[in-house]
Amino acid sequence: MLRNYQIRTTSVNRGSGTSVSLVYLALISLSSLAFATVSLQGDSFPDTAESTGTPHPDKSGSVADEAANATVLLTNYPGEVNRAGKDSLQEGKQDKFWNSLAKVWLTSEQVHLLKTAFDIGYKDGGLEHARLVQGMLLQETIAGLLGRIGHMTAPVGKRSYGVMQVKVTAANDVLRKYSEFGVFSSDEELIAELIVDDAFNIRLASRHFLHLRTRTKTDAHALMAYNIGLRASRRYKNHQAFRYVKKVNRYSERVVNPFNEKFNSRILSTVQQSDRLLAAS
Repeated sequence: MLRNYQIRTTSVNRGSGTSVSLVYLALISLSSLAFATVSLQGDSFPDTAESTGTPHPDKSGSVADEAANATVLLTNYPGEVNRAGKDSLQEGKQDKFWNSLAKVWLTSEQVHLLKTAFDIGYKDGGLEHARLVQGMLLQETIAGLLGRIGHMTAPVGKRSYGVMQVKVTAANDVLRKYSEFGVFSSDEELIAELIVDDAFNIRLASRHFLHLRTRTKTDAHALMAYNIGLRASRRYKNHQAFRYVKKVNRYSERVVNPFNEKFNSRILSTVQQSDRLLAAS
């Protein structure tokens, strides 16, 4: 299985093109090997993508103050959620999770990536957005298990990259709006970063999905647009029945929901309590 590379760049200009190209070529070879050696069970194998603690609020406080507490569990973006609690303190079990679809335990890398997807998605768009980003992560690469380069037979510019299978065109669209995510001197340099930096990849995918959501009327339509492109998605009427959408929703129900109950239970309970208070006000 392809190792989780931690190569990161912090400067605005991303280094020499030659070094990046060498890293990129090496990663292509390793990813090809990963695709050839992964063995999966039954329904767990998805389609390859085509595109892209804080206590409960004090009852004496105001509704607005109590609802605001739902966000204090996050540190500065892109920091991790504070998951302290009885679930995370079970000795020897804190990073164990059973994938009921594949009938296997998630690897430590998969657990880490699903936590990262939740943190980024929750910060970007709240609980439901985080849940969808996690479901997409599982559908695209089974949270990194399938490697980080898709469609090896396609031309380089047409391939999708990273754990969320982001295309270069989609990545560039996001970077034009959010320059704080980085400036790249070439598409090759951007591709290398999409491959080696999982958090960067998820962050761009999350923002790209949010953009698609503003251009569509439903989550199902936005999911479909993420898979086949916005223009192509408009040719369909029943977005909910599209195979990619059904598989993301299945992952969300069967894997993501119980995963978040285990690792993000405090976030869920705080948000749910805040929702109830707002509804009652």
